[in-house]
Order: sequence, then C-alpha cells, then structure tokens
Amino acid sequence: SGACEIDKLLGKQLHEWGHRVTRVRVGSQFIKFSDDEFCINPQQDEDYSILFKELCRINRVPDKIYHFWGVTGNNNRECQLVDLDGAMDIGLYSLLNIVQAMGRESITNQVQLMVVTSEMQEVTGEETIDPRKTSILGAVKVIPLEYANIKCRSVDILEPVPHSPRQSKLVEHLLTECFTSSSENVAAFRGAYRWIPTIKPYRLDKIDKPIPRFRERG
Repeated sequence: SGACEIDKLLGKQLHEWGHRVTRVRVGSQFIKFSDDEFCINPQQDEDYSILFKELCRINRVPDKIYHFWGVTGNNNRECQLVDLDGAMDIGLYSLLNIVQAMGRESITNQVQLMVVTSEMQEVTGEETIDPRKTSILGAVKVIPLEYANIKCRSVDILEPVPHSPRQSKLVEHLLTECFTSSSENVAAFRGAYRWIPTIKPYRLDKIDKPIPRFRERG
C-alpha cells in the first residue's frame, strides 16, 4: 500500500515475477477500482474492515504486505504529513487497523508485514528526522506479540531521485528484505548499505566517594 515511486516499481517487479499484487491508496472514502486496486480513508476504521472483507471474498488475502504510507518525501504527494494526527492516521493507527481488521476476519495464515518509512531513523547523522513517525517502530515491535501469525519488519529509507540507478538498487534491496528470513526486525538503507541497530554494554566507572542523598540545610 502506498503511492510513492518506489512502491509502484516494487509492485511492477512482483507482478512480473508472477505474484498477485493489490494496491491500496489513500483517499476520502472506500472505493474498489478493481480486484487489484482499492482506495480507503485512513481516518475511517470501518474502511479497513470493508477492505479485508472484500479481499477474503475474492480470495486475495495477502501473505506479504508492504506498507509505504510512511514514505513521505517529495515523490509521494499522496501521503504528505500535515500534522501529528495525520501522521498517526497513516502511521501507527494504520498499522493497528490493518492487523485488527485481519483479526476480525479470522485471518490466521502467516503474514509478513514490512513497514517502509523515510526519515524515521537516524543512521549517518545527516538525515532530517521526522519525529512524528517514531510511534511506528513501537507498533512493529508489539504487533507480533499480539498476533502470532504476523511478522513485522521496519525498513527505513531515504527516497532516491526518480529513475536513478540508486532507485533501482533500493527496489532490489526491498524485495530481498521481504523474501529473506532474518532475525532483525529493524533495518535501514542508506545508499548501498544496510544498517541494523546494535546494543553494546556500557561500563560504568565505580564512584570513589558516594554522592550524598541529602544536603545539610537543603
């Protein structure tokens, strides 16, 4: 789901590989254009239920979901963030509505939910970070704990120049990311490199003289 150039190229490649691809766009109301394309209003919880009811009816329940609404660069006018509420609607609330709608329809098959964002993770220190997207990361970590059949992965990107070699390479990276089993559920692509967060122990030096808890006449 999404409307950026990357998601269109990715969908085209999947289609060429023989996969059935369903695109879901942001709009003012639920619209079914065809079995391959829908439109929903992210602010309407009911639209998600209608969507998955229809996908079940036409036997198009996905086993992989690429969520691109968090890619909000200049090449994705449809998902430009105006305020915090708008960011939550196409970010955190959207993810929660997706999995809740799947739960209501008793969808229990294994699903890979890959959430693609832009400018959410600070990797090189040169990015312009959008703090309105940070709640997405929490959803990615919590959803698999609540829904055992759904595996989530967060992938952060910097949207490349359209029709550039870097754009084509990024599409390859994203395809590999979703079709490759990995223990990491958080990653970021910067240029040709894939980054993952690591946690290292930090040694605290022993304090020679204890710091008093109380101060005289304090």
